[in-house]
Amino acid sequence: MPLTQPLTHFRRLTVISAAAFMVAAVSSAAGAAPGGPSSTSDVDFGDCTELATGTVAALSELQERVPEEVPVLSLTDQGIVFPGSDDRGVVITRVLECDSITVTRDGRTKTEHDRHIAHVGTAIDTSDLPATPFSTDGFNGADFNNYIFGYYSDSSIFVDAMRRADVQPIALADIEMVDGAVEECVVDRTVTVQPHTGPQSDYGFTANGVIPLAACEPSVVPFVGNWWSVEDGETSVLSNEIAGQSAIFLSPADATITIEPTRKSQLAEVFGDDSATANAFGFSGFIPGNPAPTEIITNLG
Repeated sequence: MPLTQPLTHFRRLTVISAAAFMVAAVSSAAGAAPGGPSSTSDVDFGDCTELATGTVAALSELQERVPEEVPVLSLTDQGIVFPGSDDRGVVITRVLECDSITVTRDGRTKTEHDRHIAHVGTAIDTSDLPATPFSTDGFNGADFNNYIFGYYSDSSIFVDAMRRADVQPIALADIEMVDGAVEECVVDRTVTVQPHTGPQSDYGFTANGVIPLAACEPSVVPFVGNWWSVEDGETSVLSNEIAGQSAIFLSPADATITIEPTRKSQLAEVFGDDSATANAFGFSGFIPGNPAPTEIITNLG
């Protein structure tokens, strides 16, 4: 099966969102019942626009970036079977541009406008990981479970809230999302992520493609999703339960989205080249500001 063939099975992998959420750090032994929160911030988002991609990569390159005890899902594991699929996985890139981010902590509220959030990761098997605040099965089942290689934002108050919750890796970055009008509800979108980190934790990239605007669609796509990270033997999870967002899933036949790693980015090693085309999926999303959904960030110990 050629890597340029559409992998439509992956269309649910990037259904992720950021509306209003609570950031909480809860320390406990892995698998044990969490104790009381040691650091809590309320974080509210305005309207957010997103672009996400999925690109086929060597499973060994993905597993190298994930702890050995946490298996990365191969294409075969995810239901896409062809000669060589056991040795392939998917790297996921995602960028959000939000009208505003507001953080409240200890009775003090700060707001930053026109800020961004980005991450790079891959789908994993979570059967040996602890329970999450939100799930589809009462444990940690979800519409997607992704391990995060790099989590970035140009919002200093958001990065501070994440660090207070002991979520790693998180770093400041220069992030842009630029849309050029093509026709009604269609744009030529370019996103750029340039982390303020050393080479080992730099997963910077530029992605570009002509895509439909999700904001032109109704907000009807709910999901449960979990983002995982392990730092110094401690597991953290960003657990999401979102009532609805506008979502347009794009096969490679629908849109050509190119991803070019920035200088010294680890993505060049993951792709095995200086650039790649999103040959698993593309995703155009719009998440209206809404105080009802929550995302809980938990340090499980």
